Amino acid sequence: MKKNILLYIVVILVISLFLFYQFYTPQVYTFGPTTGNTLFILGSVHGNEPSGTNACYRLIDYLKDKELDIQVIIMPMPNPLGYYLDSRYQLKPFNRDINRNFSDVGKDRVSQIILNYVRESDFIVDLHEGYEYHSRYPKSMGSSIIPNQSDVAMTISNSIVNSVNSTIKDKDKQFVVSDFYTKETCYLPDSLACYCNKHKKDYISIETTGLLDNQQPLKIRVNQHYLLLKGIIKSLSD
Repeated sequence: MKKNILLYIVVILVISLFLFYQFYTPQVYTFGPTTGNTLFILGSVHGNEPSGTNACYRLIDYLKDKELDIQVIIMPMPNPLGYYLDSRYQLKPFNRDINRNFSDVGKDRVSQIILNYVRESDFIVDLHEGYEYHSRYPKSMGSSIIPNQSDVAMTISNSIVNSVNSTIKDKDKQFVVSDFYTKETCYLPDSLACYCNKHKKDYISIETTGLLDNQQPLKIRVNQHYLLLKGIIKSLSD
């Protein structure tokens, strides 16, 4: 009897997850004019990197009363189950990592929805968290601003880095502008950076340091993302 109940629970759970991923549509928030340049900000595709999602919601509150010269579209929570269960991946057997699903059309429903916004936007910002401080461990993307092969993205990255570093006392924990996505077109195959390089989209990834033994308090990481997002909006509006 107990085995049958357990089997029913497993079956119901599997069906529920299947239906969730078949129909879930991430919520987006839009600010500013409908004409002109569009900035698309993508929250935490990796659920165990929560500061991106939290920073998006903070930015949404900030933008509610602001007049903007550009349109800003924010998708704060593309991976809700991962976010709430502290999982990097979507809870399904295939195409689990959203940031490896950005083929030309997208490998699953969520990546396809994200790419619909990417294709219609002029500038894309992608929020992540690394496991070390890039300035002292260059193999890690943590605490770095990573432009793709775009002169505009590189210029903006260099213009905003001081805004966050002024809040960080330890020099080996400060942000740098790194070259992960400029030295080759697809450093991470089927990542959003790879897609944007291939399709000549202006793109920046912002990585805090928030994983493993070097995890900083979430409040600090959210503030770092938030400050840099505000800097990007200002740079694109000037």
